[in-house]
Amino acid sequence: MQREWRYTSAVQLEDLKIPDWSLPGGALSPELMAVVYTRGFKTEDEVAAFLMPERYQPTLPTELPGMEKAIRTIRRLRPGDKILVWGDFDVDGMTSAAMLVEGLKKIGFDVVAHIPKRTEGHGVHLDSLRDIVAENEPALVLICDTGSDAIDEVEYLRDRDILTIIADHHHISPPMPRADAIINPRLLREGTHPLIHLSGAGVCYLFLEALFLEYGHKREAEKFLDLVALGLIADVVRQVDDVRYLIQRGLRALRTTERAGLQALAAQLDIELVNLTSKDIAFTFAPAINAFGRLDDAALGLELLTTKDTTRAQYLAGVADSLNQKRKMMTQQITDAAERMISDNPSLVEEWEALVLHSPGWDGSMLGPVAARLADKYQKPVALLVEKENGIASGSVRSIDNYPVDEALKILDDVLITYGGHEGAGGMSLYLDELPALRRKLSNAFASVRQPGADTALMIEGLLPLERLTLDFALEVQRLAPFGSGNDAPVFVTRDLEMRSVAKLGRNDEHRRLIVENRDGQRQHVFWWSSSDLDLPDRRFDLAYTLNVSTFKGERQMQIELVDLHLLTGEDTASESALEILDYRDVDNIQAVLEEIYARDTRAIVWAEGFSTSNSPGLTFSDLAEADALVILSAPADPTQFEKAVEKVKPHRIYLVAVDPPINTLPDFLKMLYGLASKVIDDAGGTVNIQKFMERLAQSRAVIQLGLHYLEALGKIRVEFGERTRIDLERGNGMPSGEADGVERRLRAAWEEVETYRRYLRRVDIDQLLKGIE
Repeated sequence: MQREWRYTSAVQLEDLKIPDWSLPGGALSPELMAVVYTRGFKTEDEVAAFLMPERYQPTLPTELPGMEKAIRTIRRLRPGDKILVWGDFDVDGMTSAAMLVEGLKKIGFDVVAHIPKRTEGHGVHLDSLRDIVAENEPALVLICDTGSDAIDEVEYLRDRDILTIIADHHHISPPMPRADAIINPRLLREGTHPLIHLSGAGVCYLFLEALFLEYGHKREAEKFLDLVALGLIADVVRQVDDVRYLIQRGLRALRTTERAGLQALAAQLDIELVNLTSKDIAFTFAPAINAFGRLDDAALGLELLTTKDTTRAQYLAGVADSLNQKRKMMTQQITDAAERMISDNPSLVEEWEALVLHSPGWDGSMLGPVAARLADKYQKPVALLVEKENGIASGSVRSIDNYPVDEALKILDDVLITYGGHEGAGGMSLYLDELPALRRKLSNAFASVRQPGADTALMIEGLLPLERLTLDFALEVQRLAPFGSGNDAPVFVTRDLEMRSVAKLGRNDEHRRLIVENRDGQRQHVFWWSSSDLDLPDRRFDLAYTLNVSTFKGERQMQIELVDLHLLTGEDTASESALEILDYRDVDNIQAVLEEIYARDTRAIVWAEGFSTSNSPGLTFSDLAEADALVILSAPADPTQFEKAVEKVKPHRIYLVAVDPPINTLPDFLKMLYGLASKVIDDAGGTVNIQKFMERLAQSRAVIQLGLHYLEALGKIRVEFGERTRIDLERGNGMPSGEADGVERRLRAAWEEVETYRRYLRRVDIDQLLKGIE
């Protein structure tokens, strides 16, 4: 609890004029219109397409690289030819295989499927492949949700004149397998392409869509929308563009699915399919299906998804539930062990960009879910590994938004034995003697790929009074669903509440239900999941929460779900704010303005960054102290710096000048950064605190980090990020690397993010700015 809260501009748009648009489902309330507006949907067509898939224009499947070659490869087969579908043992892999098996049979092929057991590991395995090929003699092998690194295996198939198609979404780089076709969104050159975030199931669905069109079955692919939604949500890909479109349509299909296995699983898990949400899939459906691959055989999961036998479906659903209960117990044991490690050594979380933990006693099949839980709790990338007797450690990596796992692992290519994954998750293995340095190297890797906007603060998108929380409003919030990565459920805040009672919930009392009350005596129930080991509030507090809708005995109910809370001090409850902001923007003569301010506030301190020590008209952040008045002379680089300065000084008055810092172009910044880095190398032994660079150059942490990585990619310096804010620098070898263009793109994006905030700060209404600070 007690994460930093960041109020988005949606909070400052309470007076946003609602246009008279014809939206699917009717107009949105001002609070939700502000949310979609600040998320980038600013025209009637954009908002309508976000709310309703029928208003979205989906991308053609043929825009996926390799799609047309894959269709031509299938066309080389004759009806009745045998196809071997090779899948993967997670939900994305099982749903991908299920779609392909059923779809290719519909076209007229003889199809067999193989999904390796977890003990074999992800990917295609030559020993197993030999046996299966010898037994089945396929004309084509179609590898789904894996295979982008199957170089030797594809060569084996080529030597036997067996056609090969790879339909994957994981990281792929030269040399690539010489398959007849590789369909992979990672081969898209445009990083913002609407298909870039597809999972394996998404790729396979579009493949079938194109294939059915080729064979004259235009609408046949729609029968697999239920499976594609299941795979996309389970793989935690970003729910934007075509991914969101497919999930929206897929959820509808799931609610009326005719698949015996999914109907039986819903009954086993006590879920009403008609009200199924993406949250139900992520936290209930997907873990149960995943349990087959984690603890038994993923082939059973494939059977559950494809069987038409209701008796067999009910049996498999019971097995899934039983395995999932076992998984929960094992997951909790590893989570408890990991938390003890962190409790014994808090620096593991506090001082590193990534949390890295390892143990010889962990079950490798459980590490992914635990890593995901810890990543969400500590808001940073997490790697968990099990040490094996063969001298190798292997494990899972999970991340948060803006920290792409696949890009980070690619940087450690010379350290890792194997690795793979996508933006949000991955796996890796390495020799045990590399473990001691892994924490530093992985933290450096994640720091270098950290994308603009990476922020561990909790984003608040609305301030609501308690009486605003009704079932009707909660139902309206659900119009913005499905929620997930890339489209988080909006978090709202209600201020100044008191806890009146608490009740325990759950099989093991792991959850709580609070009753909270405002000063007018109005009350609401609040659900606090997995909170049994957390302290209850002992005084008044501000509550951050999401709004959900649950169904109990056929009745729909609003469900307020606690995300975080901030305890209030006596001063907080006594007064909303005593802060005053005086507007001194758009001035020409800075010296005259400072003289005017000093005449009014003799003890005011000036916050000014981007100046040399000898020429600075004020103090850097590091030198700020508590004062009655704060002059913000140079515009901060981001809202975090603004808020931290106000928190540090605790002023009653702010004089907002917010001029551009002296170094305000990217070329000038890089020139100065290189000069500062050279001076550190020559005069300070190569070690510096990143805060010094941030203050001297008046830039964000992301811009400084990416600027140093860009200089490194140009061969000018070598950089390593150590504990906390320490940077170690050395002279470069003068040889540019092939990564300069990619780093430069991220640097320009981070630079533009700073410029955008400074433009906002120079024009925002003072009352709105004050509201955000309060």
